[in-house]
Amino acid sequence: MGIDENKAIVQRYYDHVSRGERAEADALFADDATWWVAGIPEQFPIAGQRSLTEHQAMLREKLAPRLPNGVRTTITGMTAEGDRVAVEMENFARTASGRIYNNRFHLLFEIRDGRIHAVREYLDTLHAEDALLDGWTGRPD
Repeated sequence: MGIDENKAIVQRYYDHVSRGERAEADALFADDATWWVAGIPEQFPIAGQRSLTEHQAMLREKLAPRLPNGVRTTITGMTAEGDRVAVEMENFARTASGRIYNNRFHLLFEIRDGRIHAVREYLDTLHAEDALLDGWTGRPD
């Protein structure tokens, strides 16, 4: 696939997620897809590499209750080369405790044969921990 097709796959992923179409978003991933988040797992429990299924379960079980009104995501840039698509984005939310979560991300998607095989997520881990992880210690799994 070409870079335009790869960018379209990533854009479709975010379109499905923004509409709450989890099954359609999941269908864009390879069966053995992984999701890696920057940080030291012992210090930032979201950090590390997981299967897509494990990553999603952690988000549903641990983070979703802390963000009762969801998260507004804005893609601010997308660049592709070969089988990789880089996404710059911003998330904004108010937490259950009333704190503001406003983080910026860089995600690197690896696309092969029309499916997402891996995601690497970079973010301000200090802000995420401060705003989202109050009282959550150790790895969630």
